[in-house]
Amino acid sequence: MRKTKRLVGQQIEERYDTNTGKYKVTTVKGVYKNYALEHFTMVRFTDDDKWIKELKPVLPLLLIMSQWIDATSDIVPLSSDRRAYLCQFFDLSNPRSLTTLLAQAIRLDGMTRVNGSTSAFMINPAFIYRGSTKGLAGKIMKYVEYKGSGKITANTNFENPTVTLFSEFRG
Repeated sequence: MRKTKRLVGQQIEERYDTNTGKYKVTTVKGVYKNYALEHFTMVRFTDDDKWIKELKPVLPLLLIMSQWIDATSDIVPLSSDRRAYLCQFFDLSNPRSLTTLLAQAIRLDGMTRVNGSTSAFMINPAFIYRGSTKGLAGKIMKYVEYKGSGKITANTNFENPTVTLFSEFRG
């Protein structure tokens, strides 16, 4: 069973004793952080860092959306509430502007639609992902499958990071 809280520090209360003229520690409490409120996103530099410049127009969008990646499916469901949040965050008065931004992120290979959906996306794990490096190759393969391009341009050889694999699916 996974712990839901983690000890991150201690809070010490001291009181001044007027009789002795000294400070005395009266209480020590643990300060805990709730795991459910923590979100970590990995940014990958194994291949190079050119992708940052290429994705610059949509990088804030991808980083915000990365906090919504479902841990089991690697999909980012984009509900109407999340769309409204993104419009507010980017000061977009017209929802079509968000659609244009999403399309730009897809065109730049920052993410892809999942099975053609307009409300489910997968962020390109070759650049930004959540989870361990152990499962990264599988995430990249899943991304390629959703994208339908049949090419893997990211380094999936974790034993020798200088080798970049190119693979084609034939079907």
